[in-house]
Amino acid sequence: MATPSLSPDVLGHEIFECGLDVIVHFTCRDLNRVGMESRALQLARMGMKNILALTGDYSGKGFGGQGKPVFDFDSVIVTTMLKSLNNRLLASGDRGGC
Repeated sequence: MATPSLSPDVLGHEIFECGLDVIVHFTCRDLNRVGMESRALQLARMGMKNILALTGDYSGKGFGGQGKPVFDFDSVIVTTMLKSLNNRLLASGDRGGC
């Protein structure tokens, strides 16, 4: 619906802390590549490593609480970015990965 709300990562982390698996809905609509990489690193640091990468719905022109879509990447490219980021983290000795 593209309306502002609490980040689902907060709720996902609370569920994860209860010992349940979490699958994070990761879309390319609202963040550029730097923002997506930062979010992926944040999720990995929080221990949430199951990601469903989607392009995301077009949200309009950015008026009345709706963000203007970025679409810097699509789901195929973001999957490649996540794999590359994971490889870099593992090569650096970080056993967490994304």
